Amino acid sequence: MQLGRRGINMKAKIEYAIIVILLLLVYIWTNNLYTLWIAAAVIGAWIIAAVINLFVAKKIKISFTILNELSEDRQLQLCVENSSIFPASHVRVVFGCQNVVFASDCNATVDCSVGGKKTSTYEVPIGSKYCGRINIDIFGIKVYDWLGITAKKLRPHGDCYFYQYPDESDEVLQEFEGNKSSDSDVNYKHVKGNDVSEILQIRKYVVGDSIKQIHWKMSAKFDDIMVKEFDRPNDMSTMLAFDYASSNDKEENKKIIEAVATISKELQQSATGHTVYRMDTAKTKVVHRDVFEYTEYDVMLQELLGTVANGGEYSVVDHIIRHNTIERFAKVIYITSARDRSRAAELDSQEKCLVIAV
Repeated sequence: MQLGRRGINMKAKIEYAIIVILLLLVYIWTNNLYTLWIAAAVIGAWIIAAVINLFVAKKIKISFTILNELSEDRQLQLCVENSSIFPASHVRVVFGCQNVVFASDCNATVDCSVGGKKTSTYEVPIGSKYCGRINIDIFGIKVYDWLGITAKKLRPHGDCYFYQYPDESDEVLQEFEGNKSSDSDVNYKHVKGNDVSEILQIRKYVVGDSIKQIHWKMSAKFDDIMVKEFDRPNDMSTMLAFDYASSNDKEENKKIIEAVATISKELQQSATGHTVYRMDTAKTKVVHRDVFEYTEYDVMLQELLGTVANGGEYSVVDHIIRHNTIERFAKVIYITSARDRSRAAELDSQEKCLVIAV
């Protein structure tokens, strides 16, 4: 197996053409039929090899899977199956790896062979410098004849992906632990026996309130939309929000994603329900995900690793302030880039808000 070999096909064609031309020149010069027969035999061998190669190519099947997906020794396993009686001496597979988060990709070429009625497997180390969802696509498959002159292209089929999870940030964890609220502040709604149906007050509707909170009788009486404030801040007690840096700042975005994953995991392990607010950059829309169980944390993380990291003019912090979303939470944790902390100025002034700049 070799990676990155190119130009083999053209080189073989040139060499073979030179041999045929030399034989023809010798025949013309000597008028010896033996040289003509040899030239004809060489051309015939190429035709036979090309015909057999067309047959073999139809019998080649290629599949690939990820080995050791959760370890650092991750590998792409290529399985080349040949159901014909003839061996395939040269099969070339070109595939690419794309990191969704950082919109970066790289291509690799694998040259392999497989005997008749046999299956060969090849392992190629794969990975990425940055965390994210890594999509793997086969761009091209070529089966070359024994002489390396002709090649039959096969239609690529199948793809796969894996998640390269972010590392835990000890620095962020230490800062978070030093500022963490008491359990009674954050975990109130998760204590069994709390009467979360008790209405604490009736107030006017603000953007972000649920339609389920509307008190219809009081709204009709005051000729205004009135809502019920229940005995809990909202569906989840803690907000975890963040904004990306520019797409060019890959290291900054890497730190931000690591910080989000670290804090969310710490909250989940301490049984603290929280809601993660992030920017869906594909739709330029702020979305959120409730996290309490580990499965919910894993879903949130996979959604995060499947989103392009690119900060824009419209930010998550602008959204939660404009829609008064932070009023529905007992604790707000906001993660931003240390290069631009200006967006967090309003949150810094509120006691329940913790701003972490990475």
